[in-house]
Amino acid sequence: MLVYAIGKLLVWVWRRRDSIVSYLGRTVSYWLHWMGVGPPVVDINHPSKEDLEKLFEGLRGINPAKLARRIIAYLEQGGAFERVEDIKKITGIGEKTFKNINYRIKI
Repeated sequence: MLVYAIGKLLVWVWRRRDSIVSYLGRTVSYWLHWMGVGPPVVDINHPSKEDLEKLFEGLRGINPAKLARRIIAYLEQGGAFERVEDIKKITGIGEKTFKNINYRIKI
């Protein structure tokens, strides 16, 4: 019975591994930021161009300046992000890019 329960738990964790890792990364990032030692967390509804460029620096195949301009243009046109996942509405930010930055952004 115990082996069965452990097996069910492992299956449940495996199926939710992406959301669990995302949650843990975001939580650790917030604590590190609060302690003053982690990477900066960017408020995507009130960003500066420099903060956005730093957010996308180092990601392969990404032009940080271009994405920063797209996000700022989206916000200036009256758009606002209601959830962190809404940043994927911006052209050039797909699932892969989102996974790389989701723990460094907030609403």
